[in-house]
Amino acid sequence: MDETVSDPTPEGPSSEHLLSSQLTHLQAALPQFFLEQRWFAGKSSGIADVSIVGTVSVGLDEAGDYCILLTEARLNDGRKQKYVLPLLVTRDDSDSTDVILRIIETQDCNSLTVLEASRRPGFWRHFLFSAAQDESPETDCSLKYVFASGQPDWLSGEVNAIPVKINELEQSNTSITIGNRHFLKLFRQPATGTNSDIEIGLALTESSQFDNSPAVVGHIEFDSVDESPVCLAVISDLVAEAEDAWAMTLSQIDEFWQRLFFSQKLLETTAPTIDWSVSQHAASLCEDAELAGEFLARTELLGQRTGEMHITPPG
Repeated sequence: MDETVSDPTPEGPSSEHLLSSQLTHLQAALPQFFLEQRWFAGKSSGIADVSIVGTVSVGLDEAGDYCILLTEARLNDGRKQKYVLPLLVTRDDSDSTDVILRIIETQDCNSLTVLEASRRPGFWRHFLFSAAQDESPETDCSLKYVFASGQPDWLSGEVNAIPVKINELEQSNTSITIGNRHFLKLFRQPATGTNSDIEIGLALTESSQFDNSPAVVGHIEFDSVDESPVCLAVISDLVAEAEDAWAMTLSQIDEFWQRLFFSQKLLETTAPTIDWSVSQHAASLCEDAELAGEFLARTELLGQRTGEMHITPPG
């Protein structure tokens, strides 16, 4: 790792040192922050408290010091849920909706701000670069990039050259694209042990009988000396112009109503009769059913691909 990434910032302590010294304050601020996040799955139960299970510093740049936390939220109903939290510790006191905590240092009265960092490309570059380094960790927690094949070419250069684009859509997980070749999904609520996304993705990648699934190129683990590895993220091939099935459905419904209006069907006294039965799925579409556009054909293809995936033998 180059010096700009690994050396501690001359302006203050590392994020790990700072967060350990401010652990009580940070943990007290996390419940309210979690409740405001799209990816938090315990809103209906409420949070009793949040504890920090592990911290890994991943690097720094002009914005500040990046790290990633593995946390455990204890809900009011007694359940416990693990969550992943990317952080930036910065001296930039600018207003941001991602602020979790502001800290006033008593020695020099300077303020430090702890921000959620998933909207910052700098975090992802350092996260990927740090996980790929084959180094012995100096702390109890570390990141490990497990390659399914060869190392991607975007890891062969400087950390700041890694091409990252943030996916702005709100989801239960967080995703980015890396250049025009790969897609990364960060599991906000990771599971210890076998990850089904990885297991199924690798099985389909290695299968010679199914080629309609993006190949898995690797995953990133959170390793701790006291716990089993936790899968934080999966990296797969990027499917150009891929579309979410729900977004496609909404778009097709919108187009349906537009076609219905322009064909003056709204002026008719009776609603059009459309045969949606499964028994007629292979029949030629009638004039009215053509108002559905490509939707019927695309959903039929989705069902076909899903069936092919499920019957694909392993290996």
